Amino acid sequence: MKKGVDPESPSVVRYNGTFYLFVCGWNGVWDRKDDQGAYQHKTYVYQSDDPLRFELENEVAVIDAHAPEIFQDEEGDWFISSAEWPHRGVSIARLVWE
Repeated sequence: MKKGVDPESPSVVRYNGTFYLFVCGWNGVWDRKDDQGAYQHKTYVYQSDDPLRFELENEVAVIDAHAPEIFQDEEGDWFISSAEWPHRGVSIARLVWE
């Protein structure tokens, strides 16, 4: 996690033998201009071969999501949920691994 950012809502997923940590960050700034408050919509994604050790230099993506949960349906498709972003409540989008 970047300096000055508090981690929140971590989620670890195994995909193709590699582990991914999805963790949203809050920089301590209460943003009222879009009425999101402390619910910032920035999730950092880190990759590792060890589910208990993730390094900052292994950041693979930054996505617009808050408190993400990653899940797979019965047909093998992957999805990500996001609370509060982009709309109040919970949003779900297809997750495409690249």
